[in-house]
Amino acid sequence: MQNTILILLLTLVFSLKAQEKKGLFNIYNVQTYEKNNKENYFIILSDGIDWKEIEEMDLKETLTPKSRKKVLEKIGIKEFDSVFIYSFIINEIITFKVKDLSIITREDAYGGYDYIAFDLKNKVKKGELDNYVESYVFIGDQDPFNKGGMKPIIWKKIKKDKFPTVKALATDFNKPFLFNKTDTLQYYSFINKDYTYYLKIKDKEDMYNKVFHLIIKQKEKIVYNGFFHGSEGATPAPLAFQQKDNSQHYEQWTGKLFKNKPPVILGFMYYSFNCNSIEFLEPSCNRLWVKCDARH
Repeated sequence: MQNTILILLLTLVFSLKAQEKKGLFNIYNVQTYEKNNKENYFIILSDGIDWKEIEEMDLKETLTPKSRKKVLEKIGIKEFDSVFIYSFIINEIITFKVKDLSIITREDAYGGYDYIAFDLKNKVKKGELDNYVESYVFIGDQDPFNKGGMKPIIWKKIKKDKFPTVKALATDFNKPFLFNKTDTLQYYSFINKDYTYYLKIKDKEDMYNKVFHLIIKQKEKIVYNGFFHGSEGATPAPLAFQQKDNSQHYEQWTGKLFKNKPPVILGFMYYSFNCNSIEFLEPSCNRLWVKCDARH
């Protein structure tokens, strides 16, 4: 029995690693659209497909079998793959077969370019998908998600001398936003297992001008040293703080989201012209951008 479980686990790990080597470890999300005064849900697939290619396909609102085959081949998705939708907030996964989902096109906000997407209309009970708008989607033959591994980040105020004496990594892009002696600063921390999260905030009245410097230590090793600030189309997300009631909405989450990868952090930024990202608490791992097709 133990040998069988070990073989199954090794098969899962090697399958996921093979998918990553092929460039197929893509994460999507669930989005909404309104039609006939009803809110519907879909998963955009067209991120990475050139606009000209989409125009040449001459796609209709619901794809024909021929167009569907062409789109799936372009994206690298098979009809017998599964669509895993994981809501880490309610800690639930729902699964569909690709062959059971229609592929549709949706106009963008400017009435032009068509998004290509899996349509989730009538696939889940009314209201149930509301829980999955803040979720992640993987399409493949194995479920990569680690259920129960995520928790909200709730910040506790600390004194200045508790913040690590590590400078923010300066780049040409963020130099204008770096801290100086005249800034009003606040300091916070959060602990999750053997990870300690330290946050320094340049406090401004509006979120656009706030600046976050985040340092994360695993025991004494620095595993993350990041910098968040507003720019055109991007603002730091609201934070949750320790308080008596639980009425807050949690934007920042951390923990082991994937079975065979390091812990992650997410939810520090809002983007208008980009997709959200997942950052790993391991310096050797690249940031993973969610595929949402934010082209304008």
